[in-house]
Amino acid sequence: MTEGRDQTLGQAALKFILSEPSVITTLPNIYNVEQINEFAGTSDLPDLTDADMQKIAELKAINFGVEEEPMKMKGDPMSSLEAWEEKLKVTS
Repeated sequence: MTEGRDQTLGQAALKFILSEPSVITTLPNIYNVEQINEFAGTSDLPDLTDADMQKIAELKAINFGVEEEPMKMKGDPMSSLEAWEEKLKVTS
């Protein structure tokens, strides 16, 4: 996303978040003066292109190339919900 551009990954991420019409502002974690300057400069950069957005969608579809085990849960969440709902019926 940043190759051949005068843009950091953080700036690209902010541009992505701000591309959502319902988002009007962001508040990134800032740890030093360099990051303040980096993020403040984001508004001066061009918006992400349709091709950029398509690439992000493709990467998201493959979990950005990260292979990970499915999340493990303790117990069955649906059976817990059903038991809770049954308990509500009894006490009502």
